[in-house]
Amino acid sequence: FINKNVDNPLGSFVLINSINYFTFEEADALSKSITSKQPNHKYTHIFSSIVENRRSIYEAMRKVDIGQIAPEFILEDASGNQHKLSDYRGQNVLINFWASNDVSSNINNESLKEIDYKFASKGLTIISISVDQDKERWRNFIKGNKLPGVQLVDTLNAVAATYCVPRLPYRLLLEGEGQIVTKEQGIESIFSDVESFLSK
Repeated sequence: FINKNVDNPLGSFVLINSINYFTFEEADALSKSITSKQPNHKYTHIFSSIVENRRSIYEAMRKVDIGQIAPEFILEDASGNQHKLSDYRGQNVLINFWASNDVSSNINNESLKEIDYKFASKGLTIISISVDQDKERWRNFIKGNKLPGVQLVDTLNAVAATYCVPRLPYRLLLEGEGQIVTKEQGIESIFSDVESFLSK
């Protein structure tokens, strides 16, 4: 239907609303056909923009897939000291994205205390990255709740965006050289994954 209607807005409209059914190669071919027939139509520009946005998201997600080296970041702790992910090379690292006002994050934080208690002596470092925008609230929260591991803050959500964090809490397990071993698991699965990985 779209191929038969590349020269009118109806084809473009249907394409925009069915974009998720096409691969990038198919979408690019259809975009080229429509652009040649309707170069200045608003639907043509909308479709091209959607395709490029999807491509950017796809490429970003590929960089944080299992088996990839976790992207570098530099963030501050509660005292203003900077920490780089590469500072922890040689250590197995559990990265935890969270926020102090998120109920699920706080349930997860309690479980992280148990993980830290059991696995810190076996070579696991927990790096918790809060996306709180209010640094003072965050400082008070981590102090009052005695959270384990390295506590960092990402007020601009820049690192969360780099890691394509879909929701909170969100966790990634890294082996010593920074390779992503597992991610986005429930806390029970992460506990099991950590236990299995460290027992190898």
